[in-house]
Amino acid sequence: MRAQATSDRRSFIGRAAVISAAGVLAPSLPASVQAAVGRGHFDDDDSVPESLGQDFSRKYQRDVFDTLHSKDLRKKAFKARLKSAEAEYRIDIPPQPNNGDELRYPNKIAISTKGLQHDANGHVLPDSYESFLKALKTGKHKDFEKIKLGGTTKLAGIQGPLTASLEGIANSQLAIPEAAPLDSAELAAHHIEVYWQALLRDVPFSEYRNDTNNELVLAAVAELNSLKAFNGPKIDGKVTPETLFRGTASYVDYQADPSGKKGKYVVPDGSLDGPYISQFLLRPIPAWGTIASQAQTRPIQKAGETFGATYEEWLALRNGQSIGRKHYPGSGAPPYHQWPRFGDLGTRQRPNLFARPANIDLRTQCQ
Repeated sequence: MRAQATSDRRSFIGRAAVISAAGVLAPSLPASVQAAVGRGHFDDDDSVPESLGQDFSRKYQRDVFDTLHSKDLRKKAFKARLKSAEAEYRIDIPPQPNNGDELRYPNKIAISTKGLQHDANGHVLPDSYESFLKALKTGKHKDFEKIKLGGTTKLAGIQGPLTASLEGIANSQLAIPEAAPLDSAELAAHHIEVYWQALLRDVPFSEYRNDTNNELVLAAVAELNSLKAFNGPKIDGKVTPETLFRGTASYVDYQADPSGKKGKYVVPDGSLDGPYISQFLLRPIPAWGTIASQAQTRPIQKAGETFGATYEEWLALRNGQSIGRKHYPGSGAPPYHQWPRFGDLGTRQRPNLFARPANIDLRTQCQ
């Protein structure tokens, strides 16, 4: 994204809010402080009100050499945080384009409605969707509690975007490119990639190398190379087994389109380095005077085992209902091992499906 403020927010230490400090603190601050916040800076000679909090360092600790500077440091932090909040409050709100699919398809087939109530064809019920929209419009907790769900699974983190972060800019100040429309070649290419991930879910990551003889890996590479709209990472313009399913990031390209509708796909630094599973996910990390174990594990599943592969299971999952099946055999504590395949990663992601719909649910993709 383009830089939208001349002030470098990283230069401020101890920032505490991204909302207008003037609006929050105005009722309790004297006019001199409100004026300083309003003009966007705090001069050294601006008067700062004395804190109502006491300075117990004076009472209980003898500062013989006068080196603590406790009250001065408290004032300094207060001014820095106000200055930081005001600087970030001035950052523009970028365009937030809509691809039009919500109005284009009255039955909402292009909208993520998982967890809401659906009919026998998997289409969201209007009353359920309206209860969802009402909560988004009002932003009230009580309305989120009244969303008509199709099962017992909650919509995790649904009110997260309404919170005010205490560090950095507000999420509304971040630009997100327009989502690819349902009938676009771009979205079709993305879904083809995800379905290939499902088909390769039991193929070891060790086969993701350029000299592989694995037929599924080679077939996936060949089809993705045939898709002009595929935006995944490539080497010399080609998808290879070693770039297969690696990540790209889409940023708003304001130079190409000031409306913010066009996304610019880039391959983040390091995305193509090393094996598919990073060593940082597998090796212990020395930190905080100890060694933090990174032995990431998953419940054992049989090769070829699928979830949501029948219409009945798919519809139940779409409604947020339990299908009555476990991810591991037997009862009690499940056996574990590390992640050698995509199927293992899919199991890892499963608990977060409702919170992060972009996650890969590999065992529900092959149908």
